[in-house]
Amino acid sequence: MEELRWLAFQMYAMNPYIKPPRAMTARAWCRFPWEEMTAEEANAMKDSCHVTEEEQAELDKIFKEVFGEL
Repeated sequence: MEELRWLAFQMYAMNPYIKPPRAMTARAWCRFPWEEMTAEEANAMKDSCHVTEEEQAELDKIFKEVFGEL
C-alpha cells in the first residue's frame, strides 16, 4: 500500500493542472485509516481551519431555515 501511495503521489506531484496549495508528502496527500496524526499535523490543521464572519452568518441563516428558531 505504501508503494502504491508513493507512485500515485508522484503522478499527482507532476500534474501541472493542480493549483497550489499542494500536498508536499505522500502521507499528507493520502492518509491511511490506521495512521495517526502527529501533534504538529493536528496543530497545522487546527490553524488552517477557520470560519469568517460572513461564513458564520450564512451558516446561521441555513441553520435557522432548517431548524427554525430554538
